[in-house]
Amino acid sequence: MDEAVYGEASNENLQHIKVLANGLKERVDLLAKIHLPIHLKSSQIIECIRSGIVRIFTLGVTGYDTPGSVNGLKESYVSWQSMATTFLYFESGISPEAKAEFEAIKKHFAKGRKILNANTAFNDFDRLAFLKEVVNPLYAALLEFQNVNNIALEPYKKHAQNLSGQEYIRH
Repeated sequence: MDEAVYGEASNENLQHIKVLANGLKERVDLLAKIHLPIHLKSSQIIECIRSGIVRIFTLGVTGYDTPGSVNGLKESYVSWQSMATTFLYFESGISPEAKAEFEAIKKHFAKGRKILNANTAFNDFDRLAFLKEVVNPLYAALLEFQNVNNIALEPYKKHAQNLSGQEYIRH
């Protein structure tokens, strides 16, 4: 839809946008009807945040999700802020041993917000530095927080991500 909205202005394109928007609304309404209110376990919240970090790096800051508007950094900032706010859910119930990890994660989120909100031109954004200095350390810190806080990984489904942080053994 991003490409259509920022594409050539024409009646045909406007009709295409309307079809896409209506289809999106139908899907959102269906998901809301089926899944709301939703109750997530702590492990699922952390998994969602970790998946969101991967999504921001692979689809957001690369511009894959916003080829027409090139708003990938702005949209990534909003998603990043939402995940940082969601993580605060854990503040009241963490074990004393997990407090240091909790504070480290808050610092990683703050650093990511600062970098994403630096008004850097899209093509000048240093994706490698963002990966090395923020994404990877935050992804690992969330697993450490999960382990120290005794929040078990959910083994119930196959996942494209290695959420355990362990190397896979090949036979």
